[in-house]
This record gives sequence, structure tokens and C-alpha cells, in this order.
Amino acid sequence: MSENSPLQSLPTTNKRIIAAALALFLGCFGAHKFYLGLNKAGIIYLAIGVVGMFFVYPALIVVVGLSLFDIFKYLTSTPEEFEKVYVVGKKEWF
Repeated sequence: MSENSPLQSLPTTNKRIIAAALALFLGCFGAHKFYLGLNKAGIIYLAIGVVGMFFVYPALIVVVGLSLFDIFKYLTSTPEEFEKVYVVGKKEWF
């Protein structure tokens, strides 16, 4: 029996909003990337965020800036574009 992932069962509009909210509140930990199934990018965000929090403060600013850019990308794309590019296409970076 095949199970659908929770990501595939949500309407695209909700996926966009949830991904943007995760980027806003937990972006420095890569939560939005993990939510979209982009584990490699999520781990990079998480590693830079943790290093930035404890050792190199400017690294944290970079990750927060990238998260804000992700929010902008997610919310300015149409639901169809978001589905095609980020859910189906698994685009990790810009």
C-alpha cells in the first residue's frame, strides 16, 4: 500500500503559506527547506544558523537574509509556479 506524504495532500496555497511561515519563524534552522523535502539545503541552513548563533554572528545574518528572500519568492509565485518549482521540481536555491 502506498502512502501519500503530508506535503502532497495539502492544497498548493497552504503549502506556500506554511513554507513562508516556517521561513519567517524558523528560517535560520532551515525548517522551510525541510518542510519542502529539500534536506541538503535544510542541513546547510541549520549548520550556518547554529554556527552563527554561537560563533560567527554575521553568518546568522546571512541565513536570516536568505530566509527572507525565500519568503519573498514563495509568496510572490503563483500556486502553480510554487508547485512546479519547489514541490515537484525540488529547486533548492535561487
